[in-house]
Amino acid sequence: MRSLEAQAIHVQNLERKIQQQASLLTALRGGNQITRADAETRQTPATGMPRSCSDLKARGHTLSGLYLIMGAKTVETVYCDLRKSESDPTLQTWIGFADVKSMPVYFNALRSSTTFKQVQVPIPFDVARVNVGGAMNLSTGKFTAPRVGKYFFIFTGTASFLPSAGRSSLNMGLCLNGNSFGDIVTYGLSDESNSNVYQQESLTLQSTLHLNAGDQVWLQIGFLSGSFLEGGGGFGGTNHFSGWLLEEDISQSLTG
Repeated sequence: MRSLEAQAIHVQNLERKIQQQASLLTALRGGNQITRADAETRQTPATGMPRSCSDLKARGHTLSGLYLIMGAKTVETVYCDLRKSESDPTLQTWIGFADVKSMPVYFNALRSSTTFKQVQVPIPFDVARVNVGGAMNLSTGKFTAPRVGKYFFIFTGTASFLPSAGRSSLNMGLCLNGNSFGDIVTYGLSDESNSNVYQQESLTLQSTLHLNAGDQVWLQIGFLSGSFLEGGGGFGGTNHFSGWLLEEDISQSLTG
């Protein structure tokens, strides 16, 4: 008996998962599996992703369990007790956010060829170890956001300083749109003072940004004195620029 009960529960869970996946697929395609007559009778839109357990219940779902619904900007996971009426506050229990993206976006770009010391010019890169989504343009050095959402960027590099009796410095900025160094969103500074020998220092900066589709992000040197961005270094170079899509505003992608 216990074996039969366990199999029945397993079958119910599979049916629930099938219903959930079918709902998501048809919603993403702009359709729904219920008939037009049923939709009119229930007075529930026949298209689009469900936004609540009430929507699921009205569209014919009967199995209680975990479901994905469309929140304000992201997909959310909820528990629907579909035995309850729509007026019952325990019909829906919020569980958390679901990491749903319409496309993967991440890159890792390297600059390993020559030294770079141009000021207020986007820094180009030589090699992309990965560039999933194709958002990073190596030759221009610019990343163009393909989706609305939150992105994370990080740069690590090496600043070189010539022997000097005074202070030498290199200021690196992460820029967002615009055309000047005044559009930086964050910057990193590396410097040396009163050194009579050649010196090198690591330089790191990072930032989390909310970007709209089409926004551009790049790196450039703001100012330098007796210094330059080191090139070469072996093992793929010493200058690495990486970024990835953390969280997509999926509501914009579905309506775009």
